Amino acid sequence: SISAFYYARKENWLCASALAGVATVCRSAGIILFIPLAIEHLQQRNFKIKRLTWQSATLLLIPVPLLGFMSYLRVSFGSWTILFTSQEPWGRRLLAPWYTMPWVLHHADAHAWIDLGFLALLTTAAVIAWPMLRLSYSSYLTIAAIFFASWGMLGSVPRFVLVIFPVFIVFGLCSKRSSIVRAIYFTVS
Repeated sequence: SISAFYYARKENWLCASALAGVATVCRSAGIILFIPLAIEHLQQRNFKIKRLTWQSATLLLIPVPLLGFMSYLRVSFGSWTILFTSQEPWGRRLLAPWYTMPWVLHHADAHAWIDLGFLALLTTAAVIAWPMLRLSYSSYLTIAAIFFASWGMLGSVPRFVLVIFPVFIVFGLCSKRSSIVRAIYFTVS
């Protein structure tokens, strides 16, 4: 994720798209890189369609590895949706966040509260990021929060949040501005 954004900022879109494509196969959250990277690409062109080039098409490489893997699943197991059905025994299924959150709150145990806390940190960082960070980073945080809240449960959210690097930028900037935030952030970290 970091490398994809790094190469995007350097305007090496082939490398950025290839790295984001690899991220789609490594973690389910890799697919959400498409929108923030597309926003970064458009922002670098002042959101003018006339300034798009062949490099714009390289963004379409991002879902290719995932589509290839899903095709493999279809051929090998008869269903590309096996990705989703294999997660159902753990309670993971794609739902709108407004369905996930009441379920989590109603069935919360100690682990669920930790997961919910990390989602709250991500959501807080997403809200704070909009006036502070690049549009692509802010959108990455926001889309990640929605994506993680849409899985019907919040298991593993802490480890998923760890790869969403703008979270650390936001809290770093906030801790630079406030000694209280810095003390809380260092203590919790």
